[in-house]
Amino acid sequence: MKDALRLLRRLWGQLRARYRMPGSLQDSHAHKLAQEQLLKTNERFAIAADAVGIGVWEWDLATQNLSWDAHMYGLAGRPAQAGAPALPLLLECLHPGDRERFENDLRIAITCRSPFGGDYRLVWHNGEVHHLRTAARTLVGAGNRVVRLTGVSFDITALKLAQESLAANDAFLGRAGRIAGVGGWRVDLVKKKIYWSKVTRSIHEVPDDYEPQLDQAINFYAPEARPVIEHAVQEGVSKGVPWDLELPLITAKGRRIWVRAVGEAEFADGQPVALVGAFQDITERRTRD
Repeated sequence: MKDALRLLRRLWGQLRARYRMPGSLQDSHAHKLAQEQLLKTNERFAIAADAVGIGVWEWDLATQNLSWDAHMYGLAGRPAQAGAPALPLLLECLHPGDRERFENDLRIAITCRSPFGGDYRLVWHNGEVHHLRTAARTLVGAGNRVVRLTGVSFDITALKLAQESLAANDAFLGRAGRIAGVGGWRVDLVKKKIYWSKVTRSIHEVPDDYEPQLDQAINFYAPEARPVIEHAVQEGVSKGVPWDLELPLITAKGRRIWVRAVGEAEFADGQPVALVGAFQDITERRTRD
């Protein structure tokens, strides 16, 4: 019995010896392939980040060490200081008006173990203000506590300036419309939605939060005017013919007024996608005439 056990142990040892080396080689090969794949992935990410100017950063909460790559220093307007401690630079260049929100967003991410991010302003040495969009993931460690944040940032200054310019332009047009008593409107033919400006709502005598529906908007026109505006819209959609009409309209409060309705169709790839135009109360002139 003992001899049989010794034989079995010897055979088992021989089997382990025979297959251990190929297994180790296979594990080593798989590990090497994984490392190569990770390296290629990191290289691709680095190339992509470099191409679009994305900065990569990591914040170790235990040591309070904030690490920036070279792009992050450039985004902060401090390229010459690449390699300098990042946390003091961040505190130095973070816009005073964004500090409280930044700290609150960071506190929420750490407390709730949730993603961190938002749009924040950085002030460069020359006084220029740059807008950065930031997104980061939190890494949870022992005790279910956040130990690290890893994220990316990129410059959206051009986008913010365009948005601010558009908002200023809209405000100017809205003010000019109120002064002239001219309202704007737009019909999205794809989404089947209508937009009325504040002046247009005022002319219709509806609340400021009123959202018109396609089948309701045309019913504000007096019954005899509906075929006229329907024909004008059809000509605009099918032939691109603009219209400029003076028509009777019944307001939400039941008042009969006269309006000037101007509009045209917008096309994309030969297909009508929207109707856009202006609206004006001309009751006083029509009554005077």
